[in-house]
Amino acid sequence: MSKQIQAVVFIYEGEVVSRAIIDAMAKHLPADKANCFTFSYKEIVEMLVKAAIKKEVDVDQSCEEPTPEDNAIIYIGTVMEQALKEPFDGYKFFRAVLNKIDEIKIHFSEEEHKRLMNALFILSQEDLEVSRKLLKKYHFSQEKILILKKVYNFVTTL
Repeated sequence: MSKQIQAVVFIYEGEVVSRAIIDAMAKHLPADKANCFTFSYKEIVEMLVKAAIKKEVDVDQSCEEPTPEDNAIIYIGTVMEQALKEPFDGYKFFRAVLNKIDEIKIHFSEEEHKRLMNALFILSQEDLEVSRKLLKKYHFSQEKILILKKVYNFVTTL
């Protein structure tokens, strides 16, 4: 078996773990040397968003005809209006989208749920052509679109 970089991740709710505990856990790993790090959930979300932002979302400056992407922006901008207006926090926005999916699935028709999932699918594609005016009107940013992509990919793997 060749040596490759591996990661062991523990996610828990509680107090910050002391360095002594982390070192004790590292001693049990089958490795000559283990580097151990601790991050808060906010730090992890920020790292993921920063990594995702490197993949830019292409935005067309002036679309004459509304594209499917434009229609998806309008729909999501309408049903997620409050969350889109709030100051950007990647974790909170991710949770808000998940909560909206659950809310629509529980309290609305199956057709409305499909409509939301279809809009998320459209915005999860590459090479989006969206009117800048619509992005501004509905308070979208590249970061928010990337989080919508992540939510869609997460939900469809469940």
